[in-house]
Amino acid sequence: MEDAIAIAQAAKVEFLANMSHEIRPPMNLIVIIPYYWKDRVL
Repeated sequence: MEDAIAIAQAAKVEFLANMSHEIRPPMNLIVIIPYYWKDRVL
């Protein structure tokens, strides 16, 4: 039983680490683009 809990915990940690890496670049664009465009004339 403890082995299953340890495996599940390791899978959760790995999943969260991967999702954090996948989400960060698009979120950076969402935050940065308005600052980039505010000084430009469209």
